[in-house]
Amino acid sequence: IFNCGSSSTKLNLCIAPGHLYFYEGSSCTQDVVGVLGSPGKNRVMSLDATKSSALQNDEARSPKLVGPLFKGLTLVVGDWPNGDREKDDSTSIELNRDMTYGEEICSSPFERTVPGRVYTQTFARHDGLDGK
Repeated sequence: IFNCGSSSTKLNLCIAPGHLYFYEGSSCTQDVVGVLGSPGKNRVMSLDATKSSALQNDEARSPKLVGPLFKGLTLVVGDWPNGDREKDDSTSIELNRDMTYGEEICSSPFERTVPGRVYTQTFARHDGLDGK
């Protein structure tokens, strides 16, 4: 089942299960500027926002997760232009429980640390990540 409602996106996409969508605005607003498919169970996905073809550079501010996605999935987003992950910004989002088919969760903007029941988000600041 795809949610092809009235939401407008630059990428002209329907929301499909088992994907992660990156939005230009905070709280999953404005245009979709990138999409990743689920890697399956208990996987870590790292995304260098300055080099990835999955995102329009300097655009993404918040991701929406659409189930089914599985507990333990960790998404790490950063801007590592020199490849040094310890000296630049990153946000880690880890699922604390399985997400059911079609369930949608909009995570907080990248530059926030959020403990939660569904996911835990941890931000490591250097010079800013929102819009990456």
